[in-house]
Amino acid sequence: MKMFIATTIGVLLVLLGGISLFAVEHRVVLSAVIFAGVLLIGVVSIALFKRRLGSTTEEGRQREARFRESAEMVTLLLDSTEEAIYGQDINGACTFCNAACLRLLGYQRPEQLLGRSMHSLIHHTHGDGTSFDIGQCRICAALLQGEETHADDELLWRADVTGFPAEYWAHPVRRHGEIIGSVVTFLDITERKRAEQELQNKNTELERFTYTVSHDLKSLLITIQSYAGMIRQDLKAGNYARAESDLNRVEGAADKMTRLLNDLLALSRIGRMINEPSTNDMNRLVKECLEQLAGLLKQKQVEVVLQSELPVTRGDAERLSAVLQNLIENAIKYMGEQAQPRIEIGTRWNGTETVFFVSDNGKGIEPLHHEKVFGLFNKLDAGSEGTGVGLALVTRIIEIHGGRVWVESEGVGQGSRFCFTLPLQA
Repeated sequence: MKMFIATTIGVLLVLLGGISLFAVEHRVVLSAVIFAGVLLIGVVSIALFKRRLGSTTEEGRQREARFRESAEMVTLLLDSTEEAIYGQDINGACTFCNAACLRLLGYQRPEQLLGRSMHSLIHHTHGDGTSFDIGQCRICAALLQGEETHADDELLWRADVTGFPAEYWAHPVRRHGEIIGSVVTFLDITERKRAEQELQNKNTELERFTYTVSHDLKSLLITIQSYAGMIRQDLKAGNYARAESDLNRVEGAADKMTRLLNDLLALSRIGRMINEPSTNDMNRLVKECLEQLAGLLKQKQVEVVLQSELPVTRGDAERLSAVLQNLIENAIKYMGEQAQPRIEIGTRWNGTETVFFVSDNGKGIEPLHHEKVFGLFNKLDAGSEGTGVGLALVTRIIEIHGGRVWVESEGVGQGSRFCFTLPLQA
């Protein structure tokens, strides 16, 4: 370009020199030369302007491409986070939303949210079903009062009108000190709430556990101490017959304390597997349990019906045997005055999974006690044998295997069916 400009200037100088030589005799030629010079200057100016314009346009394209790339990167970053994010203008209408926001709220496209009131869409109702006034909304406070707000005790609502517990943060957006909108981030904390509730239940159970254990052990120790004192008096008085009777009571209390401590020790170990999971033939495990309880079954004259070809399971064989033994022993223990006691062991298909069951035709359980019987130290019959830990053990063993346990009974005198699920061997 520089060479072109130098050449043009040189041509102009030659033309001007020609003008001075022929100015007098060739006036017509002078006019033509001047016209040609002006024309040449115009051509050069246009060329320079076009080049400059082209350079400016190219720089604009590059700036536009960089801006577009930056915008795409921001969108990509927003869509890559697990936190739901949306913005709203000063009127509470949605201005943008990321992929997590759409997913958690159950929408398919941003257009379903953009321009619409977010309070009316996702924060319109309390958990008890009452309407949520916008003036009480802590998310809207970021717009109305310019406050940064945070909460984890409210529900947000999906497109299908189902609510979920959420934790959210709302921050006002300012331009030159003036609020022009807000940005809101939120998380679905359903699992956290479930874990918190489970922890609370465990703490409640632990408190009951501590109270019950201390109460039961203290009662047994008082019994032992009392009869030990009576035995001393009997021996001094030479009343050996009563001393023998008192000694039997001491031994009984000591045996009960031993059973309670053993049950508590077993309960403390339930949180982990003792043995490596293995493939278990449930027919074999059931038959082994029945052999161990053969004396008790014969004494109580209980008929046992065992379904053939029970499914093969995967788990800790020792723990699963403990489940079966506890359920069979319970069925025998609470048979009541049944003239023809009967226990059935088998499985059924409920449409989605295989359910194992141990059923009896004994006392039965009122529906309002169906959950209570699985609680630690809960005994519906206070005078029955045992420590009230058996069904709590069953529950925890089944749960660490990934299964569920429940009881089915229509009430007193209708018998009971204890059911549980387990992972099956493929």
